[in-house]
Amino acid sequence: MVIQTECGIFATLIKNRSKNENETIDSNIIYQGLRQLQHRGRDCYGITYINSENNLEKFCLEGVIDNNNNNNKLTIKSTSLVGHLRYATSGKKDKETILKGCQPFISTKWQYSIAHNGNIPSNVWNHIIKKYEIEDLNHTESDTKKLMILIDFLLESDNNNDNNNKWKSVLTRIINEIPYAYSLIIQTLEGDLWIIKDKYGVRPITILELENIYYVASETVAFEGIDYQENNLYQVKPGEIVYLNKNKREHYQITNIDKKQCVFEYIYFMRGDSVVDNTIVNDFRKQLGQKIVKQLLDKPESESDLNFSIGQSWIDKKAIICGVPKSGIIYGESISDELGLEYQQFIKRRNNYGLRTFILENDEKRIASCKEKYEIDGNIIKNKVIIVVDDSIVRGNTIKYLIKYLQQHQPKEIHLISGCPPIKYPCHYGVDFPDIEELIANKIPIKELSNKLGVESLHYLDLNNLIEVSNDTIGSVCNSCFTGNYLEM
Repeated sequence: MVIQTECGIFATLIKNRSKNENETIDSNIIYQGLRQLQHRGRDCYGITYINSENNLEKFCLEGVIDNNNNNNKLTIKSTSLVGHLRYATSGKKDKETILKGCQPFISTKWQYSIAHNGNIPSNVWNHIIKKYEIEDLNHTESDTKKLMILIDFLLESDNNNDNNNKWKSVLTRIINEIPYAYSLIIQTLEGDLWIIKDKYGVRPITILELENIYYVASETVAFEGIDYQENNLYQVKPGEIVYLNKNKREHYQITNIDKKQCVFEYIYFMRGDSVVDNTIVNDFRKQLGQKIVKQLLDKPESESDLNFSIGQSWIDKKAIICGVPKSGIIYGESISDELGLEYQQFIKRRNNYGLRTFILENDEKRIASCKEKYEIDGNIIKNKVIIVVDDSIVRGNTIKYLIKYLQQHQPKEIHLISGCPPIKYPCHYGVDFPDIEELIANKIPIKELSNKLGVESLHYLDLNNLIEVSNDTIGSVCNSCFTGNYLEM
């Protein structure tokens, strides 16, 4: 099984070094950037840099970046740094295995490092193996290592170009021959950076250019604390190569296919204050909440004998709304504002709890994590009609526990809203629902699911409304987890 990852990347590069060839970047910058992306991966983190002997070197540690534990961090000064946070969604979770899979990886053959966010389906690799007859591709499960092996092969077979043109040629072939899903950063021995995005642009990556430095990150939240203007940001386009060195920034548009960004990035994974293509993620989520309210206020067509909507009935009952922390809160607040109902945060996340239950590797750990993660303010909800809003319902473990927990505090009714449509199909592009049998909306008919979860009613965002909001704000998206319509499968 290919190891799927939803990871975080952060990189820096000194510009205009001709003015000061000895200028370097302090490693605290990379730690700060990666810390802001910690929601994207908590298994381990790695950093590659140019050492004092002008060689590429790697530093990595298991777990999260602890702001207070400086003893476990390496002090680095380099002209460029590339950092990576790993979240592995399959495979062993012991320390040895985690650190073995820690990116960025360094090619000893061609002296470059590579950091990758995304997932490349096995059928793509089967095609590559058949075409190039690269036996080594069969000896690793890591997409990033497979990419490194392929790049090594293509670099070696390119005898017609100088170094920079060789890189451009090889990365052009990567984009043309591997359709999805990746954002890549390659760091050369000279400290230069090559950034590429697959032709559909499934995974996000952004460049921040200031007078004397470049920053590159999976999300703009990595630039928190840096003074910049919006026009300093550049969103790498689908099918684009961007080359950064100390003197210049070059762009090569290899393909021109309409982008298909992962909509689940916007629904759940990205931090709410991230900005992509001039859209604040939380603004997108607010609009989804507004669309849900429109659905709730419409009279049900299949029950035309009823002269009321579920939304109006909640208004009449003076229901209380609460979003599941953290990403469900913005949906809940949006729905509360639109319906004119009271919002109360009666579901609270315990202090200093950092794990996202979604990214844990099995049901047992997810359920145990839920018990540690949340607490309920029972005084607010006793004998009240309550509405619980979550960003999504994937496996159902988190929400099942929460409903049981809420029932102990004797609310009058519990209603449940999902901020996105039913997730019925596995993701092949790097989000952690690869097994169709794990998806609760696939296993249980929607009409039966509310009884299974123990709630009076269950409501999902309509797919057409999701598509409408997406088209109006961020453009065309990959929605295969809702529809089963995959990109080039």
